[in-house]
Amino acid sequence: MLKGLVIVGLLMTLQACQTTQMEYHNINQEAVYSVHEVERLSRQISYNPRDGQPINMRQYKFFTDNTLAQEWLIKQRHKAIAIGYPEQCSRYYSTWQSATPVKAVRKVLLKCLSYMRTFSKHIGRTCGCKIAAVNDRVFFTPQELPFRRRLPAVALVNDHRGRQEINGYVDIVGRTGSEQPLRFLTAQGKEVCTGTYTLQSNSKQGRAYLDCFDGRIKGPAAFEIAGILESQAYGTALLNAGKDKLIMVYGLTREEFEKRRTQLLGGKE
Repeated sequence: MLKGLVIVGLLMTLQACQTTQMEYHNINQEAVYSVHEVERLSRQISYNPRDGQPINMRQYKFFTDNTLAQEWLIKQRHKAIAIGYPEQCSRYYSTWQSATPVKAVRKVLLKCLSYMRTFSKHIGRTCGCKIAAVNDRVFFTPQELPFRRRLPAVALVNDHRGRQEINGYVDIVGRTGSEQPLRFLTAQGKEVCTGTYTLQSNSKQGRAYLDCFDGRIKGPAAFEIAGILESQAYGTALLNAGKDKLIMVYGLTREEFEKRRTQLLGGKE
């Protein structure tokens, strides 16, 4: 039964990629950083010029390997996708079945900006939003459209140097069921951990291998999903390396983590 559902899902995705004729439009789009700028970009983006270039969807990893984008392709218009900007703020949001293109763009930008306010505070830099696609129009090249996304994270370290907590973000692709690369970086963009993780689409537990602080703390880690906040899973990854320990809390800003510290760490620290 499960195998049959997987096959049906793959066929639907391939069909969407084959039958949805998308066009690339090269426009001078500026990111929005506040709700006061939403109306300007909504009007600019929703205008439907006739100078688009047909694109090969298979060149866009964002659409071929991204569950959110795959589902969006087969949704009814009017629909839009927004992404966080710049790269350190990369995350994507979607909406569909709006009355007009303007309303679709406005709705998804407000959703994106709401999250970017909290993420900006977490990493200490200004994040904004851009529109990636509206209906059958794409505004980024395959190289420009980020497939990976950044989630807020806090690393709690306990080793021979003492205890420390590091604000930052994880660079991931989401749930794929296969082994994927993972990085944890500080809020300033300095790489702390690299490794891989595997997380099934419907599982609350996964596995990972992390190499942190240039090999000082490394080994297998256990992923555990603790809950969902604003459509994003959050949880912990626990790495025990002898006397050294690292707990990565992912999917939560520092502020949201502090509200759930006892729930998430209960006995792990």
